Order: sequence, then structure tokens, then C-alpha cells
Amino acid sequence: MRAAVLLAAVALTAAACGSAEVPETYSTPVSSDVASPVPTPVSTPELEGALFAAVRTGDAVRVRDALAGGADVEARGAGGRTPLVEATKANAVAVAAALICTAPTDSVGPR
Repeated sequence: MRAAVLLAAVALTAAACGSAEVPETYSTPVSSDVASPVPTPVSTPELEGALFAAVRTGDAVRVRDALAGGADVEARGAGGRTPLVEATKANAVAVAAALICTAPTDSVGPR
């Protein structure tokens, strides 16, 4: 029962992560020399260690900081578990929400 409640809380938080705002559209094309892609930070063992430490201590702010620094949200820790699995096993709803809402997006959509 407790796991079901946690799962429901995480699902509701994930649903709240999206923005209801309609993105602006521009009718003028943007020059390629003006719009350059932002480089994706590269994860390191130190960043992943900081991410897992933040998950273990239930520190959602440090989780966001580690992800912003480039820590891989899909990193594998003890037993091959991801940070999100570790957070849900510890009933750390705020940390799980931070992992879901702060995780980068890919070509398919939000993770």
C-alpha cells in the first residue's frame, strides 16, 4: 500500500512538471551563427557519486545541482539501481520529484 501511495505521488508530481504555457513561435528565421546548441555536460564518477549521496540523504536541492552539473540521471549505483529507484525505495518523494522534473529530455520527450 505504501509503495502504491508513493508511486501515485511521484506520478502526480511528474504530471505537474510539464508547463501549460504555449511556447512562443517566431516568424523570422534565426541565423545559425546566433543560435548555437548548448553543449551537454558530461557525467563523471564524481558527479554520479554526488547525485547518489544527495539521493541517500534525501536532499532534493543537491539532486538538482548534481543533475545541472551533468550527472547522469540513468547512472547505476549499488545493485544496478538508478537514482530514481533508490529514491522510491527510500520513500523520498521530494527527491524522486526532483529527479523526474529535472531530468533532461531526449528526442522522444521528457524522461
